[in-house]
Amino acid sequence: MSLPKTHSLTFTNDGAEFAANLSPCVWMYNTRLQYSVALKAFPHGTAIVRHPSLGLEDATEADALALCSGVRSKPCPRCGKPAFDPATVATNRGGLCEACFLDDLNAELEEAQRRERAADDRKDKAMRKKGYKWKVAVPIIVLSSEPFIYCVL
Repeated sequence: MSLPKTHSLTFTNDGAEFAANLSPCVWMYNTRLQYSVALKAFPHGTAIVRHPSLGLEDATEADALALCSGVRSKPCPRCGKPAFDPATVATNRGGLCEACFLDDLNAELEEAQRRERAADDRKDKAMRKKGYKWKVAVPIIVLSSEPFIYCVL
């Protein structure tokens, strides 16, 4: 008996509640059994679990539950909110909850933007020293590392 394309299930491990949905990849591309498992508690988060050999036609409800029920949660080392336990499911979160992981990403983005603005400011200052008074930013397809056109008016 095969599972329906819209198969989903909920389960609890270590006091944390999870919701699992069959990935569309399984029936669209005929891949191995794969579920998207989400933490129901805030800050949520999603992880993917895959079965190495079972396909949709061969899988049963028990197979799906056995695959998904191996996922566990643990407290985030920073804030204590629920996070996926990296020992039970492969994620790129490193044991952090979704909120802390996103805070780190936003901090990295802000730092990269700050460095980019500082580099732009240095280049603008150098161009002003050369006598350029205006910076014209034109949206173009960048084929080189120089996205701006400088001109003297």
